[in-house]
Amino acid sequence: KMERHEDSVHSFERALAIKKTSLDDDDEDFGVLMHFIGNSLFALKKYINALSYFEDSTERKKMHYGINDEEYAMAVVDKAATYVKLGDETRAMESYHDAIESGGLPSDSWELGIAHKYLGGFFFNKNMFDASFESYNVAIRIFEWCIDNGQVSTLKYDDIVQCYTHLLELEDDRSGPISESG
Repeated sequence: KMERHEDSVHSFERALAIKKTSLDDDDEDFGVLMHFIGNSLFALKKYINALSYFEDSTERKKMHYGINDEEYAMAVVDKAATYVKLGDETRAMESYHDAIESGGLPSDSWELGIAHKYLGGFFFNKNMFDASFESYNVAIRIFEWCIDNGQVSTLKYDDIVQCYTHLLELEDDRSGPISESG
């Protein structure tokens, strides 16, 4: 599988070189190609290189589609995931927040749930427990909707399990067991 990603990077880079000779630098195809290359580099665990492509892609998509577009928001989510892999929690959270605030992610997309999940973790680490609780709850609602509507494979169930686990930890820290209300 990794070999296919290597081949993809080479193919996309060739396409990019060809496009550069025939199109203006601000053509929208460049943003799409940059995103594809970034995704393949991410899969190859070449995160620093991937980040460069994702940053270029987000700027180009912002220019062509605006921030309320799913293409833009998905590029921001991929950039945020790259920041996570590079250990830059602050930029990752800023990017996930930007993706959510852009309005470009459909309300029923797993990626929107992922963004809320990561924000929940960020808020938790900053001792912002109410915001963390809210973010995890939003993520769970989105994940459950996706699961109920057949929009997710079993490979992704760990995301919702992590959210429930963190909610249990938050409940224990905030007010005791979940079953005790009042």
